[in-house]
Amino acid sequence: MESADSEQAHTGFTLSRPFRSFAETTREAVLRPERFYRNLSQDDPPKNPVIFAVLCLTASFFLTYLASPPDPSARGESTVPQYLLAVADENLGLAAATVAFMLIVAALFAVLSISVGTAVQHLAVRAFVWPRQGFGTTLRINAYSCAILLLSWIPIVGYLAGLYGSYLVFVGIRELHSTATTRALLAVLVLVIPWLIGLGLYISGSLA
Repeated sequence: MESADSEQAHTGFTLSRPFRSFAETTREAVLRPERFYRNLSQDDPPKNPVIFAVLCLTASFFLTYLASPPDPSARGESTVPQYLLAVADENLGLAAATVAFMLIVAALFAVLSISVGTAVQHLAVRAFVWPRQGFGTTLRINAYSCAILLLSWIPIVGYLAGLYGSYLVFVGIRELHSTATTRALLAVLVLVIPWLIGLGLYISGSLA
C-alpha cells in the first residue's frame, strides 16, 4: 500500500528548487512513471518541463559526444575535447567562450527538438486518443520523458533507453490524456515503428 505522500500531486521540475526537483523528477519519471504522471500537477507553467527537457537533451548531447570513441580513420585530426584542451593551454578565455557557444547551440537545438517532437506526437494523439487534453499536456509528457536521455550516451544502453523513452511517452499519454491503453499505444507506435524500421535498415547496412 502506497503512502499518503505518494498520492500527493507531483509538481515536477521547478526553478524555485532546481537541483532537488531535477533529481526527484528524473528519478520518479524514469523509475515510477505511472505514479509520476498520474499525480503530476498541470498547473505549473509550461516553461518548467521545457527547461527540464533542455537540460536533459543538452547533457545527453555532450555526454554522447564525449563518450564517442575516436575515429581511427581520421588520422591527424583532433577531437573536440582535445581541441578545447589545446586552446585552453593558449587562451583559457577563448576555450571558455567556445564551450559557452556550444552550450547555447545545444540548448537551441534542444528547444527546437522538443517543440517539433511534441507537435508531431500531438498530431498522433489527436488521431488516436479521445477524449484528450491539450497541447500543453503532450508537451509535459514529451519533456519529462527526456529524463531517460541522461542514459543515452552509454553504449548499447542508449538503444534500450530510446525504447524505454517510448514507453514513458505511452504511460504519459495514457495517464495524462486519460485514455485507454490501446489508444495510447497506437499514438506511440505510429511514430516508433518508422524509427525502428530505420534503425533496422541502418544496422543491416552497417553489417553488410
